[in-house]
Amino acid sequence: MAIAKAPRYSSTWLELREAADAQARAAGLAQQVQRHLTGPLVVHDLGCGTGSMARWLSPRLPDPQHWVLHDRDADLLEIAADSIGSPAETRLGDLTAITAADLAGASLVTCSALLDILTYDEIDRLARACTSTGSPALFTLTVIGRVDLAPWEPLDNVLCDAFNDHLRGGSRATGRRPLGPAAADAAAEAFRRYGATVQVRETPWRLGADRAGQAGCAGDAELIAEWLRGFVSAAAAQLPDSADLGTDAYLERRLAQALAGDLRVTVEHVDLLALPAPRGSHGVSFGTPRFDDPSISFGGAQLMPKDAPPMMAGMAIPFRSDKAAREPKKKPMCASGSRNSSTTIRHRP
Repeated sequence: MAIAKAPRYSSTWLELREAADAQARAAGLAQQVQRHLTGPLVVHDLGCGTGSMARWLSPRLPDPQHWVLHDRDADLLEIAADSIGSPAETRLGDLTAITAADLAGASLVTCSALLDILTYDEIDRLARACTSTGSPALFTLTVIGRVDLAPWEPLDNVLCDAFNDHLRGGSRATGRRPLGPAAADAAAEAFRRYGATVQVRETPWRLGADRAGQAGCAGDAELIAEWLRGFVSAAAAQLPDSADLGTDAYLERRLAQALAGDLRVTVEHVDLLALPAPRGSHGVSFGTPRFDDPSISFGGAQLMPKDAPPMMAGMAIPFRSDKAAREPKKKPMCASGSRNSSTTIRHRP
């Protein structure tokens, strides 16, 4: 397969974020998918990077396991294959063109922090490929366009809006338009369109002072600093007047706060679990959530706290985010200037 023009990520960045990713992911969804798996497993990891998703998920799945690692970076594939601790094969290729044939024999398809760089058509093809093979899909850590920094500054919202524009920017040369913050919505809708039952759970990074004393937070200052550099740089590139706005001075202040342990950063993501319709159902969805209140929605999928017990699957419940509960009347969340809803996650494409 041809290798599409898409972002490449350094192994250093992927290693730096691994602990935060592991803490954020919804372990409850992994427990649910485990109950749907029998026999020797073949797990396809799309955009595997250095293998962090496999290292997190493999201990939560029954043995024996065989992993099929997909990426467009041969160096990352080699690192992943040598480090996940399970038998693995590697496939170098274009993640935007995955078909049912590529996933033949899969017990489970998974990815981490991938969906937001895909277009609407690419997400639709991926959902169709997964459901046509009858494979569950566990897609983790998709950004939804909201960032919260504390202490807050007015420039936070400007930069967040600009960064979301960057995520949706695409390429004039290829005509690709990634969905960015709208990707999770599109994926939920696509899987339901092909008959799957979908659950979505909040899985934010919570970095900085809020995690003081917690396991895995020793590298927060370094992770925040690296994230800030990428965030501000990408946002500033979308702002013709970024110098007048003082983005360089903003970055210096924020880096100093991170180094001193005085900066808290929340980057909001969601995890998505799609369970395919039973064989013979002819694409008819089973167990699809029903909502009496249409305001409680996320792409037609259930939205629940990540540690919700399994018996809550199939229940539509209002959910107030931690941020909304903690500071209901403070500044707006950084999502195209909109305030956080008390019952749902919403964003605009």
